[in-house]
Order: sequence, then structure tokens, then C-alpha cells
Amino acid sequence: MSRLDNLTKEVEALKKENALLRHSPIAFLAELTKTVSGQNHQIHFDQVKVNIGNAYYPSHGNFIASVNGLYQFSITACSTANHYVVLELTVNTSVVGKVLADDTGYDECSSKTFLIQLSSGDDVFVQHKSQGDYLLSASAYGFPSFSGVLLRAL
Repeated sequence: MSRLDNLTKEVEALKKENALLRHSPIAFLAELTKTVSGQNHQIHFDQVKVNIGNAYYPSHGNFIASVNGLYQFSITACSTANHYVVLELTVNTSVVGKVLADDTGYDECSSKTFLIQLSSGDDVFVQHKSQGDYLLSASAYGFPSFSGVLLRAL
């Protein structure tokens, strides 16, 4: 009887794992087509290149997690000579990471990748609050950009 109970538990665990693995893919890539100056901006990456699962909303600049899981996000920030910018990756109301672009003599870009465990309904966005004053856009080169992908549903 003990062996039957163990096999039943194993089958149930495999069913749950299979359901998680069959979840539809979620991925997006969005770019900014206009330069932003000043401070206190939520960045609306308006040129959507990929939006599998339709979880990125370009009119607001938000990604909303549709499933609990481990996600990977990347941000590329760019600034022009003698200016700098710090972009903040924000989940709901908490800043979870930052990326800095800064150079005294050239236009400069910097990228950073983040791994974050999210719950369904979490709101993820990029903002420029108070550090720096100039987010350079060069849409011909595809930056700045914001991307994300569901690595694994949990």
C-alpha cells in the first residue's frame, strides 16, 4: 500500500510539473523612439518588436506578469556626452535594480540584466526618477530598450 501511495504522489507531482512546462511562452522587446530629458518619467518604450503573450503594454510602458514565475529583464540606457541617466527597474512600487549610462566625451550606452521572481499581476516598468537628465534615443540602432522573458513558471 505504501508503494501505491508513493506512486500516486509521484504522478500528481508530475502532472503539476507538466502543467507548468506547458504554459504559453511570454517574451517582449520594446525600444524607445524619442529622447527624454528632465526627470520624473516612467519610460514608455513605444516601438514594440516582439510581444509574445501580450503582457507588455506600450501605451503605459508596463509589463504585467500573467503567471507566477522566474523572469529575466534587460534594460539598455543611453545618454549623450556630458550628461548621464539612471534608469530604475521597478516592480509594483519597489525599485529592484538600476542601470547607469554616463560619459564625458561621447554618447554612451549601458545594459543590465535582472532575474526576478514575480507573482501573477505584478507590474514591472522602467522609470527615470531623479538621477541624471538625458535619455538618448537612437531608434536606428534599437536603443534604449526594455525586454523580458518568462524563464520558468512556478
